[in-house]
Amino acid sequence: MKVKKKLGDMLIKAGLLTDELLKQALQDQSRVNLKLGQYLVRKGLVGEYNLVETLSKQLNIDKYNTDQYPFDPSLSQLIPVEYAQKYQLAPIRKKGRLLTIATADP
Repeated sequence: MKVKKKLGDMLIKAGLLTDELLKQALQDQSRVNLKLGQYLVRKGLVGEYNLVETLSKQLNIDKYNTDQYPFDPSLSQLIPVEYAQKYQLAPIRKKGRLLTIATADP
């Protein structure tokens, strides 16, 4: 079984965070009830782009790319607006019965 690397460790290895900042962030983020990545971005400790890059690697999920998935307005009819807003997702491709979605929080 492959063990998923921890986000904080990956950010340190990439040179985006120090051990000390990670320890402090882990203590503080639990008090404010945010995910570690959310906390780091809100406090300005890690840029959103760098966080998304790292999360993409950690979760082995591709980032949304407009060249790969051009906007198709017909797909918007497949998911109710309330559902899309609640779960922060959008349909980006339909192939047969398979619907590919993009989400803000995988």
